[in-house]
Amino acid sequence: MQGIYSGAGVGLQILGPIFLTQIFSNSGPKYIWIFMLVLTSLCCLLVLIFFPRMISYKKRVQRMQKQEKLIHSLCVESDL
Repeated sequence: MQGIYSGAGVGLQILGPIFLTQIFSNSGPKYIWIFMLVLTSLCCLLVLIFFPRMISYKKRVQRMQKQEKLIHSLCVESDL
């Protein structure tokens, strides 16, 4: 799957400038600006929607350490 994402990224780096240049030369900067505005707005909207679900790295490490301690304690109890 990583190869597909990598290949798509390379393809967009090659084809993107060609298409954007064609659009720019045919219609001027108007549609490029609209595209960038829509894309930026979409990204900001997604950040606002998923912001409550984001977990800081520090909290994630603490959660993992707590789980490891629980697993270790269960393993020690089962050895008795």
